[in-house]
Amino acid sequence: MSQILDMIFKVVEIMFEPIIKPIVAIGQVFIFIIQFIIWLVKFIYWFIFFVAWVFSDLLNPIKLFTDLGNSILLLVIALFSAVANVFVGIAAFIMNMIGMWMQGFWGWDQSSLTKNDKNSNYFKKMDRTKSKKCYLTNNNTVPFSILLGTILCPPIGVFMDLGLSSWFNILVCTLLTLMFYVPGLFYALVIIYS
Repeated sequence: MSQILDMIFKVVEIMFEPIIKPIVAIGQVFIFIIQFIIWLVKFIYWFIFFVAWVFSDLLNPIKLFTDLGNSILLLVIALFSAVANVFVGIAAFIMNMIGMWMQGFWGWDQSSLTKNDKNSNYFKKMDRTKSKKCYLTNNNTVPFSILLGTILCPPIGVFMDLGLSSWFNILVCTLLTLMFYVPGLFYALVIIYS
């Protein structure tokens, strides 16, 4: 019985195959056309937003000139900063070299150090010409001369602690001191004790 049913199905398939294949092919063409139309609508939608973005953001003359001006300004600042850093580095080197000759004034404040401290490996290995500290402290103590200088004029205290190589901190402290003294004093104390 199953063989008879198989033969009937094969006969029916052979008879209706020429009719079914073109219908399936036509259905696939309609599916392709629908998918193409959906893709085309999405592309047109994206293209409209892309063109709007190009004219509103990318080719906007105000934004274009603002970005160009900011870029030129950043390049000029970077160039001057590099040149200033070279001069500040040279000045710091010279100040530290002078500080080796003038121990108590601009150089290393070693008045509170014992002979054992001065002969320790910490001080022997230190290159005083490349250090950023003007006044050397032991055990994280701040010398009285730096505290007195900070109280009288906070930028002087920052200079005595960090030296000329930290000119930006000195400038910030000067500006804060000009704003009613107290902000500059707090800034200097934070710098000195950090």
